[in-house]
Amino acid sequence: MAGTSAWREFPRGIRWRRTWEVHFQWVALRRIHQIVQFALHQGHAYIVIREICPVASREWANICIVALMCATIRTVAERREGLLKADRVPPKEVATRLPRPLGVILAYPTFAWKGKAMEHSTKHHSGRHRYLSGKRILPQPISEGSDIASIIDNMDAYNGGRLRAACQLMRTKYSPDDVTIGLSIAGALTPAGLGPSTIIPLMNHGYVDWMVTTGANMYHDLHFALDMPLFRGSHTVDDADLRDKGVTRIYDILFDYQDVLMATDRVLRKIMLQPEFQKEMGTREFYHHLGKVVNALEQKNNLGEVSVLAAAYRNGIPVFTSSPGDSTIGMNLAGLELLAEAVGLGDHFRLRINPSIDVHDSTAIILNAKKFEKGKTGVLLIGGGSPKNFLLQTEPQIQEVLMIPEAGQDYDINITDARPDTGGLSGAPPSEAASWGKIDPTKLEETVTAYIDVTVAFPLLVAYVRQTTKPKRLKRLYDRGDELREKLIRSYLENNKEVEELKSIMNKLPTYGS
Repeated sequence: MAGTSAWREFPRGIRWRRTWEVHFQWVALRRIHQIVQFALHQGHAYIVIREICPVASREWANICIVALMCATIRTVAERREGLLKADRVPPKEVATRLPRPLGVILAYPTFAWKGKAMEHSTKHHSGRHRYLSGKRILPQPISEGSDIASIIDNMDAYNGGRLRAACQLMRTKYSPDDVTIGLSIAGALTPAGLGPSTIIPLMNHGYVDWMVTTGANMYHDLHFALDMPLFRGSHTVDDADLRDKGVTRIYDILFDYQDVLMATDRVLRKIMLQPEFQKEMGTREFYHHLGKVVNALEQKNNLGEVSVLAAAYRNGIPVFTSSPGDSTIGMNLAGLELLAEAVGLGDHFRLRINPSIDVHDSTAIILNAKKFEKGKTGVLLIGGGSPKNFLLQTEPQIQEVLMIPEAGQDYDINITDARPDTGGLSGAPPSEAASWGKIDPTKLEETVTAYIDVTVAFPLLVAYVRQTTKPKRLKRLYDRGDELREKLIRSYLENNKEVEELKSIMNKLPTYGS
């Protein structure tokens, strides 16, 4: 090329990279001016622009040269007026006066002040091995013999890499018997069939010791035990026509309004009128009683293991719902309370859900695992929402409210599609949780966040765990509820320095009913 020799005549030390990714340091304004002047005098202005961008046309190059000269002259004038520093002029001062993309290019120079070229000696990069110590990206080809575990282990980057990291963390850190695992589930996962396909297999494998979920998930879980069908459908149907025909939709899941929703409600109300439900309790105890009934229905209908509540009952896994009124279960409970009040049968129907009981019982699980059994705790957060917070708030409850010394959860896996920059808890990363005491700040390297649809990632994660680990011993924490509560009370009274003051104030309150 004719311009090549001319390009070599440019002042020594100046180099332009032949790509749009031009990474600069600071540039002297007079150096920019010198380059343009030299190009104009030598007739090589087009070559300068082509060296910046090989795809530039001659007309585009001429426009850029004029714009560059105008911006240079204006910046020189401002510098003389004292608006800019005399010694070092940031190229962005020039670039802000240029049209894109030239302004973007000139905002990042590749040469230093006074024409000093960057040195590439290894002595300037002695710490690079810290960043280049990971496994080399050179995956094996997928073959007809590839299984789920090998495919996931073969994922090297982006959210595929995050899913791999989550799976491997489950395999290495969550597998010891002294690790107590809490699972939170948000989103309509049970109507999508993830109960039988994913959640129950993880429970049976010993990788769920306690669980927090929405009331809606537990309500829709009942359909499966009652043998009430839900169908694959389409999200593009006419919803007004669905309503007219008595069909209910959850995105692309369709089911009958009368034969599923109303029928489930009728069964649920009769269950809640049974004698064992007539007391004040938390959702932990409520779901245990409900799971016992559902387990019998599941066996009667000969459907196999299809209900999460039934599996939790069989395995002694405590289940919590942080906002019990926010579901059809809570709505039906409220309806029965209203009926009892209206007909004067409040002394007969005494079922009440007390959320404070759940706060105590969930907190006691974590305190026992960390303080009394000297073990570790890990959380698996599927989605976000209220279940995620309720599961994680056990640590602030221990540290902040009860004033018992503790550090936070040891391991954390988040699978979510929520963004972290909106301030919502659903997308909040483990590092933010560490600032609240929810996650041990010294264990942040043992946390993973994967931004993936949970209906894709959760089944893959469970398949990986089932293929790469041995079943864990079931802790049956529900059966130890009274023991764990007693340990919580004892630790609270021993550590909280406000107990006597609060006790004194409480003692002055009028007795209930006076």
